[in-house]
Amino acid sequence: MDKRHVAARIYGYMICLITLLTVVFSIQGIVEAVFNLTDAEQVAHSKECDSYSYRGYNMASYEAFKLDVIVAMANGQQKNQNKVSLDENMLKKAYQDALTTEIHSIRRQSEKDLTGYCILIFVSLVLFVFHWKWLRRLADSNI
Repeated sequence: MDKRHVAARIYGYMICLITLLTVVFSIQGIVEAVFNLTDAEQVAHSKECDSYSYRGYNMASYEAFKLDVIVAMANGQQKNQNKVSLDENMLKKAYQDALTTEIHSIRRQSEKDLTGYCILIFVSLVLFVFHWKWLRRLADSNI
């Protein structure tokens, strides 16, 4: 066996290993995207989620959102000296609108992730099968 065949085999096996690792990590991404897609509201309320806040406001609960708005308004009033009153119904509607926007955003991102990971798995499997067959032909020709 000459050096060219050794280098070709190393290349082929490395590609196969990389594609298999890509599939494994993509499966993890698919599982996460499916969980996020099926329960986007819980993700929107979750502290572990990157989207935990909407425009800097805490979305974990209505009370947390309300507190953040009150603090933000108090800080803004100190700077502008303008008095703005908070209407409870308006604040609840703002929270529901922000939560709805966040849920749609999480679902959209989950759909994009799911599509991307499925395409990545497909491409990886095609590359794996191609290189694995090529390695088998290379091994048969060297016997």
